Amino acid sequence: MRHALTTARNVIDAGDTTKARDVVRTTVSLIDNLAGKGVIHQNAASRHKSRLSKRLTNANVSAA
Repeated sequence: MRHALTTARNVIDAGDTTKARDVVRTTVSLIDNLAGKGVIHQNAASRHKSRLSKRLTNANVSAA
């Protein structure tokens, strides 16, 4: 999970919005899967997803 989060952050910061959306989508899916299995707490999963989506939104605004 940590590797997926790092990869998503790096892609978002690189500025490629289409690739960033795809990577964030797969990362969010992975986080949901782990939370569903009880590997991480649901609140932690929500926090990670929220921070990723916020970062993606801010990157899109600054790039446009």
